[in-house]
Amino acid sequence: MNGDEQFVIDLLKDFNLNIEKLPRSDGKSPDFLAIHNGKRILIELKTKYDSRNFVESIERELSSSGTCLNINILQRSNTMSGIVKEAYEQLKESKNKYKADECYVFLLASEPYAHDKYEQFYHTLYGSKLIIPLGNNAPTARDCFYYEFSDFFRYSDIIDGALISNGSKMKCCLNNFSEAYKSIKDNVFVDIFKGQVVDPVLLEKEGKAYLLDSNIDRRDTENLNNYLIKKYGLEKLTQASFPSYTIISKTDL
Repeated sequence: MNGDEQFVIDLLKDFNLNIEKLPRSDGKSPDFLAIHNGKRILIELKTKYDSRNFVESIERELSSSGTCLNINILQRSNTMSGIVKEAYEQLKESKNKYKADECYVFLLASEPYAHDKYEQFYHTLYGSKLIIPLGNNAPTARDCFYYEFSDFFRYSDIIDGALISNGSKMKCCLNNFSEAYKSIKDNVFVDIFKGQVVDPVLLEKEGKAYLLDSNIDRRDTENLNNYLIKKYGLEKLTQASFPSYTIISKTDL
């Protein structure tokens, strides 16, 4: 068992989850099986590390100038989508074998730039975008779920939710497209991870988020915006994804 796996086991045990590491087989298999209140829950751990070339480029810049500036856009990422797809395939292959009731992917974002990876994974799952209403008496900006392509929607036959952690904070993300969504709302994760659960349907109902529940082509920005304007009675709007700026400095100790 490696350090990342032990970290996840210790973390989830702190939430009183009965969890065990599954043996690796020749085929694809998930990492953990958790059992709580009679529910059998498969969890596949993915840790996002930076490529060696990227790390070496940071080291070269630090050696030459003493500082390194990195800019990431906090939005859906094809790299993160590839990670979700791999987890989906592993969970799909083993769901029946372990008679699992629910399946989750756990992303552990690694340093450096763990915060950026954490946010990019979140946006990849939900296809979320910040919507900024414009005009007189416009409401405050809110996240809009499913504005872009969503991996939760794409893999809803298997992935019921996700846990995302950067080592210091965690979110439990529910997939409202999953067939298990209704039962999930009433079971383990909503109870255990209170205050850290993301439920798009509930957030919309509370007026804290927008929900783009339409089959409009996600590449058709004009129609997407018009749909939201009509649904929420807005005058006009724009959408945005924000950059994250990180500066690393080299110091002599």
